[in-house]
Amino acid sequence: MNILPHIAIFAAAIAAIWFFAGLIVESIDRVASKFNNSSFVVAFFLLGSLTSLGEISVAINSVMSGVPQVAAGNLVGASFVLLLFIVPLLAVAAGKITMHKILDGWRLVYVLFVIALPSLFLIDGVLSSREGVASLLFLVSLFWIIKKYDVPASTEKILIKENKRLPLLDLGKVLVAAVVIYFAGHLLVEEAVYFADVFNTPKSLMGVILLSIGTNIPEIAIALRAVLKHRADVALGNYLGSATMNTVIFAVLALVSKRVTVNQPEFVVSFVFTLVGFVLFYFFIRSKERLSRKEGAILLGLYMLFLAVHIVMIVGSVQ
Repeated sequence: MNILPHIAIFAAAIAAIWFFAGLIVESIDRVASKFNNSSFVVAFFLLGSLTSLGEISVAINSVMSGVPQVAAGNLVGASFVLLLFIVPLLAVAAGKITMHKILDGWRLVYVLFVIALPSLFLIDGVLSSREGVASLLFLVSLFWIIKKYDVPASTEKILIKENKRLPLLDLGKVLVAAVVIYFAGHLLVEEAVYFADVFNTPKSLMGVILLSIGTNIPEIAIALRAVLKHRADVALGNYLGSATMNTVIFAVLALVSKRVTVNQPEFVVSFVFTLVGFVLFYFFIRSKERLSRKEGAILLGLYMLFLAVHIVMIVGSVQ
């Protein structure tokens, strides 16, 4: 059994998502820059949606392939990667990330609660349509809360140079890139199922480990560009929005799939790490309205422990 071609296909799909998702973000930012009315709501939901195209593609392809467990694991892992790997990594690389009072205490708690919903709902090993409805209700209330709190956006142009090209050209790029990302997501799902079969592990576990990093490639690209531009503080709102978008996808997945059974022990572990990680994230961010390099390193350590525990689970399932 030659596994190398499958590794190559998986890597190529991730590379395609990296490039074309970056293209989408840059193109949309150029179009939005022509209208001087950006807001935190736009940053939170619009850019969060765009950088979640990988997760959307994986969810669609997982349902069509009859393996919604892959998408469920991906969505739990992707939010964990965002807030407890990418944001801390950004803080360590840049020295700190400043909050700039984007959200006050209770609003930030509510955002983190909504982001944690997929992990919470899966601790019993079953995802039902009722949990999808509940997720949507929480999301609607979150949108209302953030809209009422609308503040100037932190989406300054950290990704692009000034450009006078016509919006139609950028919109065309968005369309082409979205199609490529969709098919790249299809390849990721196929290869994740293949690796799960080869290593005799639950498909949802492959979603938590492999796909959660692969589909967050756009956010990692934004983090790298933010550090290079010395503007690490402007990315935090976008990451919160992207993590919230994962709950939106999760809600739709629950409604479409009706009932999904997953590997319960895996999600019990994920929920414990999510709870501890999000509590630490909240207190670190709220302490001095920033995430310091030391605090980022602590959160990174927690993520590495999370990764190690899941790898042990994979090894245990193989034996």
